[in-house]
Amino acid sequence: MQTRKKLWALVKAVNDGEITINTFTEEFTIIFDRETDYTELSEREETEFNELVALTSRYSPFLEDFEIQNTFSSAAEILIKVAEILELGLDD
Repeated sequence: MQTRKKLWALVKAVNDGEITINTFTEEFTIIFDRETDYTELSEREETEFNELVALTSRYSPFLEDFEIQNTFSSAAEILIKVAEILELGLDD
């Protein structure tokens, strides 16, 4: 499967509650950073996915981590970005 399709499948799966936020953040970060051929992505997809990976790579489920401002990302922040990306309809 092309990495573009993998990324979109992950975005849709976490949005639909089919996978956990932990699984999503690990998988999305690895696939986007290590496996993606960026020429497969549109310019807008690359921009949006770059913004998303900035969140997924800093995800923490631990409340005490949020005492350090602007260091970690929450599940809510990630899910908001996922919803924004899906609203754009770029996966056609």
